[in-house]
Amino acid sequence: MKKEVVIVFLHYSYSSYLLQLRDFKSYIDYPGQWGTFGGRVEKDEAVDSAVYRELLEELHYVPPSIRKIRTYTTDNLVCHSFCCDLKIPLSNLVLSEGLDMGVFTMDEIFSERLYSQKYKKHFPLAHILVEYFKDLFDFIA
Repeated sequence: MKKEVVIVFLHYSYSSYLLQLRDFKSYIDYPGQWGTFGGRVEKDEAVDSAVYRELLEELHYVPPSIRKIRTYTTDNLVCHSFCCDLKIPLSNLVLSEGLDMGVFTMDEIFSERLYSQKYKKHFPLAHILVEYFKDLFDFIA
């Protein structure tokens, strides 16, 4: 059975994107790397509901709306990608999962090494997200 997940590209007017520095836990995908917010779709859960639940759990944030971008399928993964505009300041978000969060421009994201203000050092971007970001930028162009 394939693992089904949702990811959300949270952005400020498509000019900068909020990412999460993932925990250093061996049982999660891409530990210690920058990733999007999101997570696994629970059994019998609607995909749209999973997006809102994950954002509430991870950031204490419920966006007014979300947009579906596309679904990626591999041998063992179904990944539903969404985007939504952040209408609140970063200071109003509460990070409940992950080590840090940061806002990055497209150029910073494509450098694939993003700086953590909290840890005062660079961490890699999860490599799978490079193609997903390219698709997002094509989608919004």
